[in-house]
Amino acid sequence: TSDLHEGWHFAENDYSYALSYTRVIDGIPLLASGGSFMDSAGRDDLFVPAVGYEVVMFAINREGTVTSFDWRNPYEISDERQPVTLLPFETILSIAERTMPLKYQYREVYGDIGLHVYRIDLGYMAILRRDALSFALTPVWNFYGYDVPLDPYMSARPLLTVNAVDGTVIDLGYGY
Repeated sequence: TSDLHEGWHFAENDYSYALSYTRVIDGIPLLASGGSFMDSAGRDDLFVPAVGYEVVMFAINREGTVTSFDWRNPYEISDERQPVTLLPFETILSIAERTMPLKYQYREVYGDIGLHVYRIDLGYMAILRRDALSFALTPVWNFYGYDVPLDPYMSARPLLTVNAVDGTVIDLGYGY
């Protein structure tokens, strides 16, 4: 799938169209987290290297020449699959409606803000399994959006990520 990084990309003396692609597993895409899941530099309770979002990015100029190519955070994915049952979307939506105002209440000091969700995606993310200190591709719902008066295209990072199996809200700063 391609998405979040589409748009014009400056390349030397010309402009190129930048595309990014991510892996699809059994028809379900890996979702962008907006970069690495966690900044482990300030953490003393987690001794696992941060996992980033696997993505292939490249830019093509007007003449059809590839002006840049980058494969970031390639995943090693096993063939092991465990069947899971996803919660109904209504349950996930209810969790998001209760949690999002609490997560962003600190912004109230800046005046009246409004959260605007413009896209909700179901896909996989590499989520930290705390008991094993390893990562597992986990089905999640990502709620993408922005808060007014900020620029709606300022960040590709989700406003909220909810585990599609158990309904827990995932803090992308911690990775679980």
